[in-house]
Amino acid sequence: MPGPSQLVDLMAYLRLPDRRVRLAALAEQVVPGRIASPDAIAALVWVSGDMARTAESVVAPFVPVGRDRILGGSALLVRLGHLGLLVEQPDTEGPLAACLSRYREGVGAVYLAPNGSVPPPGGSGRPARPIPSPLGMPAWLLPHEWPWGPFVILLAPN
Repeated sequence: MPGPSQLVDLMAYLRLPDRRVRLAALAEQVVPGRIASPDAIAALVWVSGDMARTAESVVAPFVPVGRDRILGGSALLVRLGHLGLLVEQPDTEGPLAACLSRYREGVGAVYLAPNGSVPPPGGSGRPARPIPSPLGMPAWLLPHEWPWGPFVILLAPN
């Protein structure tokens, strides 16, 4: 998996000064060329085979937020200022399971803040209906090259 190989390393990386530069570098490692500005990053998704064990490996106030219907997994969330960090474990054979199978644990998805745009239309000429996300806002999985990710997900504007 591109990026840090341990959640504790990612947490330490995000707590260092100048988080904006660090997020830009991390986004370029995980999803090269897909994120124009680190300010657009609303949350990172850490994919884990054992969500509880992974969350216990770092000192942070993770809270359960239910399912990630977009990626197909259960999720825990911790807020690091304006940035959310989700630890997710697959509970279907969907994108999250494919990502974990291909890369093992690591950063498997990036949620982007809404920017007023919607994803490209489907065959009908209309954008697909957004799906509820674990961040409390509907979102779209953006088109991607590989079925195992890493993925970019756009939160819908309010």
